[in-house]
Amino acid sequence: MPEELDSKLGAGDGSVELTPLQLIRWIDTSPDLAYLREAANRVQGRYDSTTGELTFQELAVTTVVSQEKNPKNYLANLFWPRKNSLRGQSCASEDFDSSNNLTVKFMAASTIWDAVTTYPIIQFGITDFAGWLSMPFAVALSLGLTGVSNNRGQVSCNRTKGKKNSAKVALLAFLGISFARTAFSGVGIDMIFNRQGITRGHADQLVKDQISDTELRVKELATLQNPILKDYADACTATEDQLKGLAKNNLLWDSTYRKAYGSFKEQEQMRGLTNQQIIKLHGSVSNIPGDCNRQRIQTDLDGEAATALRNKLKVYRTDQENMNSYTFLSTHFPDTYEEQFTINSDGEIQIREGGVLLGTAINQFYSKLLTPSEIPSLGFSLIGMLMSIILSAGSAYSLWIKSKEEDMLMSYSDQILADRQDLLNGYSEKLEISQRRRRNQLHSGNGGN
Repeated sequence: MPEELDSKLGAGDGSVELTPLQLIRWIDTSPDLAYLREAANRVQGRYDSTTGELTFQELAVTTVVSQEKNPKNYLANLFWPRKNSLRGQSCASEDFDSSNNLTVKFMAASTIWDAVTTYPIIQFGITDFAGWLSMPFAVALSLGLTGVSNNRGQVSCNRTKGKKNSAKVALLAFLGISFARTAFSGVGIDMIFNRQGITRGHADQLVKDQISDTELRVKELATLQNPILKDYADACTATEDQLKGLAKNNLLWDSTYRKAYGSFKEQEQMRGLTNQQIIKLHGSVSNIPGDCNRQRIQTDLDGEAATALRNKLKVYRTDQENMNSYTFLSTHFPDTYEEQFTINSDGEIQIREGGVLLGTAINQFYSKLLTPSEIPSLGFSLIGMLMSIILSAGSAYSLWIKSKEEDMLMSYSDQILADRQDLLNGYSEKLEISQRRRRNQLHSGNGGN
């Protein structure tokens, strides 16, 4: 005879009416259990017309475990989080998950866009010391920042009691990472699509710097401001002042005179010689005897150098108009050209060092950004930066709004989680009893036939 069963059974207190149908309905409607429904739909069944029994293929136990521990799923969720990744596990609904989906995907798009646009920044920032490893290192670091940023965005949505400060810190971390990457997103896009333009700009700037340095050198020499000459002039003035205070019969007069002009024999050796001959005789200007002799000869040399540089400046200015910057540098400043540039396998001229390329790209981008007339020349780089700003700010705002919603707070509620567990315990107990009753009913029915 079938066993009499209590129609009410909860977690041991009989407070909740439970049936196996309720459990099935919960599985059928829970957004977190969609993968179970999909797995169940793929299970094959067999009906025995003789016995009237319906049997099903056993569902692999790993179906449940694989949803969370599958490495492929884990990596995918790290960079493109699921729609339920923002909320807690206490309660959920399809409608709530659908509303979260926009925020999650907005956040993921923001972090992925930042990863793409700032990847060149990382790669060329480390290429000088990492070499060929700079590419894998840059990919790993860029993806790592993306994963951390997504994780902080998810954590920021848990503002339940005791977690508000953690949520605030997580949101600030998300903002910090996002806007740090946003600040360089335009530069990164420029390095991806306009590397040749950056290289030309660097060459143009080098030409201007070389001409400017030459002009400053001419001015320095022409106005007797050469530091070496000033040292010789100061020494000569000091020695002459000292000599003026001495009588010729003073024992110090002879040594002071020789310090200023050299001995009479040394003066006789230099008489009639050109400056270059005197320098050759003594090896260098600094070895010429007499502070005032060194001043005189250095003054003449500086005057000659200033004249020569003025003539070069005329040529530089003419060639600047008629030559491209690469040709100008390779012609007039070959050492600088070799130091700064190289030619790749495609025959394109590139900046030799990654750090120089990065610094140049940053300077050019922000120089144009701060010059209203040059802003249009930024083109897609500026558009990309604006996109990054919109995505980052929009994501942070959406996360903040979501974290304050009642459904989000309830999804992290420990009390609701405990109530749900209480119900599941009841389902588990009731299901076993219900299955036993069903088997008894089938047995009784077959016995009656």
